[in-house]
Amino acid sequence: MRRAMRGIERFPGCDSTWANKTSVDSNRKGDEASPMNRSIILTGCMLILAAIACNAPQPIGPVTGIPDTAPATAVPSSAATTDSTLQVAAAATDSSAENSSSGNSLPLPLYLLGVDNQIWRVEPDGETTSQITFEPLPVTEFSVSADGLQIAYVTNNSLYTVDSAGAGRALIVQGPPPAAEDDYAGRINSSLGSIYWAPSGQQITYGLGGINIYDIINGTSTSLIQSDPYPDPNDPNPPAGPIRFFSAGAFSPDGKRVLAPFGYFPEAGGEGVIDLESGSLTEITNPDGIVCCSLSWSQDSASLYFANPLPGMIPAGLWRADAASGQTVTLVNGGTEGNFQMFDFPQQGTDGDLYYFYGTSATYPESNPVLTMTKSAADGITNRISLRTDSHRVASVLWATDASGAVILNFDSMEQGTFLLRGELTWLPSDGSAPFVLPLPGSQPHWGR
Repeated sequence: MRRAMRGIERFPGCDSTWANKTSVDSNRKGDEASPMNRSIILTGCMLILAAIACNAPQPIGPVTGIPDTAPATAVPSSAATTDSTLQVAAAATDSSAENSSSGNSLPLPLYLLGVDNQIWRVEPDGETTSQITFEPLPVTEFSVSADGLQIAYVTNNSLYTVDSAGAGRALIVQGPPPAAEDDYAGRINSSLGSIYWAPSGQQITYGLGGINIYDIINGTSTSLIQSDPYPDPNDPNPPAGPIRFFSAGAFSPDGKRVLAPFGYFPEAGGEGVIDLESGSLTEITNPDGIVCCSLSWSQDSASLYFANPLPGMIPAGLWRADAASGQTVTLVNGGTEGNFQMFDFPQQGTDGDLYYFYGTSATYPESNPVLTMTKSAADGITNRISLRTDSHRVASVLWATDASGAVILNFDSMEQGTFLLRGELTWLPSDGSAPFVLPLPGSQPHWGR
């Protein structure tokens, strides 16, 4: 289930209502979708990515009376209590970098999408919060520039920017009117989402009928690659060849490439990389099967790491893909009977080591397994050491840029029965010190400055 959630959450048009419709239609009576439509809905939403839930954009009238900022308020934080389910030794890590943290503090300001579907900011003290957006309709997703000075977000199927305090609201991309709930083709290719800032802060990628890039300096958008038209399910002569629906992905650290996740019609999906200089698309291949999940760039922009903890339709293990050729090397095969190794959320630190959540099981792993914060050399094996003694069922992870810790969403705190990756957010320091729960529940955490 969580594998599907990661894909659905990042695909334009795949909101919580639609995702839930996909998962429950087979048990509904009366207005249930046809088997063909259920297959199409699920297929279009199965983009294999990590990250953050979106809600259905709704029609909006003229925006009036939206304040630029709101006063900061202090909200007491509560201490996290976790059980040590894996007996591991904690290891101290170097937290001398300027954005390291200790005690009930964060390495940097943190932005999140609150349960009210507005963007909030949590200060490094871990207590002070301020509301950033005051949109009359839900903010479905957002992204913070690398310098922390700008925020881009989507509401009412359009793209806006504000500064770090919520001032200077500007519409930069006007999307089409939101598609109707039962207009599946419209939701695939006319929904705006999947937004990422370039490291330079001068460009934003976004998904809308494919992958587009907006230039902040000249105020224009350019199409990087277009999605194929959504086929008519009643057409007796469907189009031949692969049909792909693209969604925007993250820039490489050097800003020269962007990820290009896509869904196939009528099923499955994959990952690609677009070279911004040549415009060429390179599809990532995996000798073990489907490319999934939680893709992240290496520090030198030459590689991509991805992992999946559970064996099944998607293989279990840890991989590294070459960004130029798309060829993948299996670092660890996690699906060995009797010695399952479960990797999730890999991220290379500035020290060159690989950080991830990890666990082992002698029996077939259960869904959403309990994992422990771990690091190793870049090969995923050498000098592997557990960084904490507590373990968690992790639904999403935001690593600190210096790997001094991570903000996690614990699966057990999520809103059950939905596809929303939203709930209690916890800061886990990688030096083994006490975790603490952030003062606001929510989703899509992003670091500020």
